[in-house]
Amino acid sequence: MASRSSLASGDRTRNELSAVDGLVQLSFLVQNALTRRAVDHGLSLIQTRLLGILRDREPGMNELATLLELDKSSITGLIRPG
Repeated sequence: MASRSSLASGDRTRNELSAVDGLVQLSFLVQNALTRRAVDHGLSLIQTRLLGILRDREPGMNELATLLELDKSSITGLIRPG
C-alpha cells in the first residue's frame, strides 16, 4: 500500500500538471482570439502584437526585436512596409 506522503506527492504532481495544462489551453484561446481580432482589422498577428507594444511605450528597434522575438531586419519591414 502506498504511503500517505507518496499519495500526497502524486496529487501535487497531478495538480501541477493540471495547472500547466490549463495555462497552455488558455494561451491557445488568447492566441486564437487575438488572431481573429487581427484578421477583422486586416492585420497579421505580429502586427497586432506590435501595436500592443507601441500603445504604451516607445521602444527602439532592438527592444522591439527582442519583445517580438524577431530579427531586427524583420522589425524594419513591419515598421516601414514596402
